[in-house]
Amino acid sequence: MLPRAFKSRRFHCRTGPSHLFVADAHTLAIVDAIPVDEAPNAFALSPNGKHFFVSSFAGATVTEFSIASHAVVRTYSTGGAPQGLTTNKKGNELYVVNESGYVTLFSTATGAILRILTLAAGGFGAAVTADDVHLYITEPDIGIVQIVNLQNRKMQGAINVGGQPRRVAFNSTGKVGVVANQDGYITFIK
Repeated sequence: MLPRAFKSRRFHCRTGPSHLFVADAHTLAIVDAIPVDEAPNAFALSPNGKHFFVSSFAGATVTEFSIASHAVVRTYSTGGAPQGLTTNKKGNELYVVNESGYVTLFSTATGAILRILTLAAGGFGAAVTADDVHLYITEPDIGIVQIVNLQNRKMQGAINVGGQPRRVAFNSTGKVGVVANQDGYITFIK
């Protein structure tokens, strides 16, 4: 039996657009609600600080917004279930990892697809090394991190980290990668 207070609450399940909320950093007040496709999951900031990108895995899109105006700049159609995303350090390319087993490389200038690469399994997290040479992609279903060589836009190899790797990031020099694992541990990659 549920407590009375719980029974009196109303819960809503809806389909359709979701929202990102913009908060004032000083007052913590919500100052804007930006509509995005259903089920936003991950975001990335452009290196110049002018744009941000949001993946919507149920909407099969990534939306690019202006940080100054909150207006939509472009919508990238990814298909599948887009998860993690990142840009290169120049900001002229966007990499979107897809749970459906591929990564899409986009031009941020035109929105055009530069390349689609097949993954060994469904992708989740993404990070680029500081030198813009490699893209690391986590694949939770098979416990690996796959590596894309961004210079020739080909798969270069994989690192078996076990468990269910989720998010990946690099330190500022790009010499140490950190992989968070859903199975309760972190892997450091040098």
